[in-house]
Amino acid sequence: MSYPGRAGFDATKLYVAALDKDWQGKRFRSGERASDVLMNALLIDVRNRVPKRDARIFALVHEDNLRSIALCKRHGLTQEMSRQSPQYRSLITP
Repeated sequence: MSYPGRAGFDATKLYVAALDKDWQGKRFRSGERASDVLMNALLIDVRNRVPKRDARIFALVHEDNLRSIALCKRHGLTQEMSRQSPQYRSLITP
């Protein structure tokens, strides 16, 4: 990952993680959120990719998308980098 005028670093970028509208906000009988099950599956996929991908995960999320920001933070994307656009948060794992 790199930005003009800044040093780059390795990270795997999540481009899209989405649930069908009917599944948004739903939980399984176990109590797990459907969104958490999806995110867990994505993170496992990143870890198990061949060839290997960098373990750091990067996501760009619109600042109004509070549910997605909360989802990212629950799954370790807790650090915020400087914004390249005022409307989007750049979240990354430590």
